[in-house]
Amino acid sequence: MAINSREIAWDKLPNGEALGEITITDKSGYFILLKIPITIIRAQTCHNKVMEKITTLSAEEGTRFHFYASPLTKRVSLSSEILEGEGNILQIDLVDQNGIVRNSFFQTQLQADIFFPTSPTGGFFQIAISRYKGTTQTLINKLSIRPINVELQSNYLTAEKNSKLKLNNAGPLIDARLLIKNSPRSISKKIIKRSTDLLTRLPLAKDLGVYSVKIYPQNIPELSASYLACAITLLDEQQHKIETNWLLQFSITKNTPTNAAFIEFSCQNFDANLVLGEENISDLTMEILFSDKSAANTNRAIRIMPGINNIELDLSTIDDGPWTKAEVYLLPLFEITSKVSLKELEIIR
Repeated sequence: MAINSREIAWDKLPNGEALGEITITDKSGYFILLKIPITIIRAQTCHNKVMEKITTLSAEEGTRFHFYASPLTKRVSLSSEILEGEGNILQIDLVDQNGIVRNSFFQTQLQADIFFPTSPTGGFFQIAISRYKGTTQTLINKLSIRPINVELQSNYLTAEKNSKLKLNNAGPLIDARLLIKNSPRSISKKIIKRSTDLLTRLPLAKDLGVYSVKIYPQNIPELSASYLACAITLLDEQQHKIETNWLLQFSITKNTPTNAAFIEFSCQNFDANLVLGEENISDLTMEILFSDKSAANTNRAIRIMPGINNIELDLSTIDDGPWTKAEVYLLPLFEITSKVSLKELEIIR
């Protein structure tokens, strides 16, 4: 059985969903044996232009939209703006094609922006918007989905006042913040069988800084999603436990216990939707990274026009300590919890 989607009046269905049903009758056609509800989805492609959706929501109502991100679109910007209505809270969820919530946040201000990576192989995404409580007054909201097709053209940065960063924007104009920070040093890396515990114990660093944990399979598409939980424990010289925190990062500060001599990372990796099946997944790599706290970051607002952009930077304040490589990120202008990585560059002095 085939359905001709061209016969559907999509202009009257702004969220890209058509609801219907399939009716199965007996041979005579008079008696209905079964009715099967169906939903036909028309996902717009997010590649080189901005998609905008206007929604009208009453109290505790919700809606959703669908879009397709091609393999060329590795990052997307999602902007939500309340045009009419006050005292409202919106919940916005981004769901991937495996039904996994990739990002979820509450919008309490008139505008909210978030950047997120898509998938190395592309895929279909769903954005769900729901109004939390509310009044009898309807809320009008504008949702903008903007592809971030920005790639770095520079292979390195120079630690000088007039350093330049070259960007190529194959998508629409985008306003963002450019963050350049020193790359964390890899202090431990080992391959772990999937059936064993993810455990690493190291001497505690004497310098102020941040530990972080990365666990990943050998091949990118093997896991459609992965949730990591780690217990980070401080131990004394006799390797007795001092304290344990369930975090993915741990900061060494002036308040860190003075008798702490070792740090232990005990992690669990919760895989969702194993693409190849459990028996075909490769072993995992567990890597511990350390970022020096003393290094300064470069964080500034920029406007990235379509085409080639040359961004002038002052990197003369970078010291001679840990800065050998730098990570380059893009962040929303007024939101600091989400960022997308562009590339890691070498620092030339």
